[in-house]
Amino acid sequence: MCGQFTIRYILVNGETSDIRVRDDETIRELMEELEEKTGYPVENQMLLFNGQVLAPDSTIESSKVQPGDSIHITPNLVGG
Repeated sequence: MCGQFTIRYILVNGETSDIRVRDDETIRELMEELEEKTGYPVENQMLLFNGQVLAPDSTIESSKVQPGDSIHITPNLVGG
């Protein structure tokens, strides 16, 4: 319960940037913020943290994301 803090996101091309999050924020809300910052639509995002896919309905806190941690954004490829 530390309120707001900064994490880093890493795009598939290696580009990185920081974003402020709340510990009670859902991963879905984070994905919406990332869509605004990166232009990648929510439905095309898959967020990875410590090798695990983050569930959209989980929170930052329940996902154990801490200040200064990095989240990888990869394409969510559907079909083929």
